[in-house]
Amino acid sequence: MVLVPVAWDRLTVGAGVAYASLVTLPLMVGYPRATPLYVICALLTAVPLAFRDHLDFRALCLLAVVVLVPMTLCGVFFGLIFYMPAALPLVVASLPTPKRYQRSKFVAVGVVLAAVLVLFGMQFARF
Repeated sequence: MVLVPVAWDRLTVGAGVAYASLVTLPLMVGYPRATPLYVICALLTAVPLAFRDHLDFRALCLLAVVVLVPMTLCGVFFGLIFYMPAALPLVVASLPTPKRYQRSKFVAVGVVLAAVLVLFGMQFARF
């Protein structure tokens, strides 16, 4: 099994960071008192992107998931549950995969995050 360069994994985590950033804006408007919690969750998804070594990158992806998932489950009443899908790209990016599956892995994560974002937007939509 050939390990891939981290470029596709960084794109995958970048999709999670983009999702977390887009979720943060409506939540900050709706619940301004919990803004620091939302910013912490959004920044937590971006921490692995600061590391260049692929072993450190993958380790921090898993560490961010270990912190983010319990935080979102405990903060369900503050709307932190919407950050749960942002943990998916972190888990996927931490797994070593053969080079030929990298693009399909990124597309799958993007489709799932887009679907969750649409469902999130429907919650705030007024019919």
